[in-house]
Amino acid sequence: MGETFYSSIQQVRPVGRQKMHTQGLDSLPYDKRRLLVMVDNPSEWAVPHPSTTSRVLSRALRLSPLILGGFGGLAVVAYDEVRDRRLARRTASAKLVLKIDRVLAMQLRFPPGHPRPEVVYAGHPVDWQTYVPMADIHRFLFEHKVAEAQRLLRSLGATRIVVEHIEGWDQSAGVSADVGIPTTATHVDVGASAHRQKAYGTQVMSVMELTPSGQPRVPEGLVWMSHEPLWQEVAEARVNSGLKSFALDVRSTEDYGIDAKAKVALLGAGLDLGGEFREHKTTTWRLAGEFG
Repeated sequence: MGETFYSSIQQVRPVGRQKMHTQGLDSLPYDKRRLLVMVDNPSEWAVPHPSTTSRVLSRALRLSPLILGGFGGLAVVAYDEVRDRRLARRTASAKLVLKIDRVLAMQLRFPPGHPRPEVVYAGHPVDWQTYVPMADIHRFLFEHKVAEAQRLLRSLGATRIVVEHIEGWDQSAGVSADVGIPTTATHVDVGASAHRQKAYGTQVMSVMELTPSGQPRVPEGLVWMSHEPLWQEVAEARVNSGLKSFALDVRSTEDYGIDAKAKVALLGAGLDLGGEFREHKTTTWRLAGEFG
């Protein structure tokens, strides 16, 4: 199975005294830890004051109307406006982004090759240790939710899972429909014969035929489960009432404030979003099938 953006997330385990640096980050509300950037010295990454060079240049422009042919005042105004705009952009970005050092970054989960200095990372809303480049956060979150839904259904004993596109992103947008498929499946038909089939206006993107083993159970470590009442109901009905079939919609309806306005502010401050920013799109995929 090819590597998906979701499956590429790695965890660097805390070592020694470094663990104490994460204290407090997990208790911050999401809007306070939503975006972060790693810098070598967080105390120095602040809203800059006009430098000595800037003050000297501004003074020189004010005192040199003859050199500028009488347009010194206009030059000063133009220069000051440019400087003020840069300061305003930096001020706005400083309010949006949490600054961390390398020690704290080592306690968080990033994709391979990350984190990198001056790149803006967006946090998972329900898994505080996971961060990905802001450019890919919306695709990542949806892939992660689909993967957890598939894992839940497999653990409950699904013998067949059909993934249907209802609205929003499909595989052409780079979102994988086969995230989380186990290598122990007896047969997995993803894409090939099933993809592009139409059923009542929907698009079948993948079909999984599975041979479950063991008793139906809810796997540990599902971070979305407590926020998805329908998932909980399906699990309850399967474990306690022998549910035979299912149709579970996986939705993405929230951009979490990571939008075009944030993109403009951060790019204007000279920060890197880690790629081409992909705006959120309301998306629904349906996972339907049978239990054994």
